[in-house]
Amino acid sequence: MTDSSVTVDGEDRPARHIDTDPFVYAVGFRVNEHVVCTTVLPRDSLPFLTLSLSRIESSLSDPPGPRAPSP
Repeated sequence: MTDSSVTVDGEDRPARHIDTDPFVYAVGFRVNEHVVCTTVLPRDSLPFLTLSLSRIESSLSDPPGPRAPSP
C-alpha cells in the first residue's frame, strides 16, 4: 500500500492505494473512526476515469433498499 489522496465532496482526503494487481486498482480512505471506504476499479478503465467520490446521506425514515416507483 502507498500513501495517496482521493477527492471526497470536492476535498482531497488522505488515502492509501494498491497499485500492484494486474487487473484492478484499489483506493481506500477513512470516513471516521469506525468506517473505511474502499473503491476497486478495473485497471483497463483507468485511462478513461477521474475518481471523485460524493457522500450520499439518508435519514432513518428513508431505509436502504428498493424504492416503489413514482406514480
